Amino acid sequence: MKKIIFIPGLLGNEALWQPLLHEFKNNYDIQILNVSTCEDIGKFAQQYSLTIQQDVILIGFSMGAWIALSMYFGMAKYCNKLILISSAPGHLKHSTKELFSGYIQQITQGEFETFINKDYEVDVSPENKTNPHLKRQLCAMMRKEGPQVAIKQLKALMHCENQFNRLNEVSCPTLLIRGEKDKNINIQRQALMLAEIPKAEIRIIPNSAHYVPLENPEILASVMENWLEGS
Repeated sequence: MKKIIFIPGLLGNEALWQPLLHEFKNNYDIQILNVSTCEDIGKFAQQYSLTIQQDVILIGFSMGAWIALSMYFGMAKYCNKLILISSAPGHLKHSTKELFSGYIQQITQGEFETFINKDYEVDVSPENKTNPHLKRQLCAMMRKEGPQVAIKQLKALMHCENQFNRLNEVSCPTLLIRGEKDKNINIQRQALMLAEIPKAEIRIIPNSAHYVPLENPEILASVMENWLEGS
């Protein structure tokens, strides 16, 4: 049975992938990486790369895509396929670093609830914002991880030294996915990745913004399954 490693992003855990798992668990050996201890993306990725001694499929969401791509360069011979969701790993713009710095200050001042509520407003598509179940689900996941994990992970993103300049060396089939209404993703960077990774493809998921796995899990699962079976 093929193995999939799901890698969540900032303040993410197994809850992010739960809506997808019933689609995959019968056909794949599933592992969900715990990223709550990640304070250095390069070192974290290297640590886990060294434990992998079998063929795997890496699926990373947001910050998890940074980790997945970093892991790839440490275990390329074992990585059969790569899926990067809601992310374009690479150099952070100065404005993005300033934004993250502001988030850290806000959380440090005890305004974690303000942070997660704003994240919901910004990163969920307009048609999904009024879904009370989605809001409970997403905010509960973030609260479970907590403010200290948020600060640690934001700093990890800000200080990531890997600029992912060796994209032409990614030899496995790679799928880039983004939500149709994701305002935060660096589309220019994603276009560059699509051009430089030899076997890269892209899919746009409708009726979703950043949190594609929670906003439109059925379509996402279908897109990923079809690609995994056909690529």
